[in-house]
Amino acid sequence: MRFIDHLRRGARGEVRNELLTVAAQYGVLAGWLHHDAGDAQGAAYWSDRAMEWAQEARNDVGISLVLQEKSNLAKGQGDADAAISLAQAARRTVGPLPPRSRAVAMQQEAQGHGLAGDELAFHRLFDQALELVGIAERDQDPGPGRWCTQAHIEIQRATCWLRLERPQRAIDLFAHQLATLPARYHRDRGVYLSRQAQAHAINDDPDQAVAVGHKALAVGRETGSARIFAELDRLDASLAGWSDLAVVAQFHEALTHPNSPRHR
Repeated sequence: MRFIDHLRRGARGEVRNELLTVAAQYGVLAGWLHHDAGDAQGAAYWSDRAMEWAQEARNDVGISLVLQEKSNLAKGQGDADAAISLAQAARRTVGPLPPRSRAVAMQQEAQGHGLAGDELAFHRLFDQALELVGIAERDQDPGPGRWCTQAHIEIQRATCWLRLERPQRAIDLFAHQLATLPARYHRDRGVYLSRQAQAHAINDDPDQAVAVGHKALAVGRETGSARIFAELDRLDASLAGWSDLAVVAQFHEALTHPNSPRHR
């Protein structure tokens, strides 16, 4: 970021705009990394900087992507209204957005509606996002947000089922879609496995919840992702009713013990 900033200070015209666009993209990444590390203040700072750069470059796609990430941060803080309105703003740009960029904003708004408990709204938006991803893939247009695939969208739908306490639907979707998730999304896999485990707990299956939870815990230990451990803490709380079971007690010890890799 310092190197990009150094180059930007001496640049003019289109070269400057291109550097600002690159800076905005790295700013979004830096914000996401802070989010994954559990640093909400750092995530907000870099998202704000990315917005400044995208606006200065007059890059509508970049502005939309930053607003989508701000929506994601709001969702992580449990603010459904902000998550929805920021995602809607991501779709309202002066210039046209490519299909995948529109899909990113739509699926993010759908997650906000899922957090708010609006089942009809999140299904409609997820379905529309799937159509747009299909168009992008047909046209071989990766575009910004190439992580927004059909598998990603369906996994977010499974998360909405989890939040609505429809565990069996969530379990089936998680199981099917995680099998297709590329290996490079290692941290995200840990988050999704944690949520799948929560669905098993809600479905009164503590043994399976613990089995899947240990897989997520392994990813958490490898990456140190605060997002994963936040989901595992939710799993641990949902298993409290089975604390007398040996497998549940062992999982709780592995997650919370001061000498576990989580605390190193």
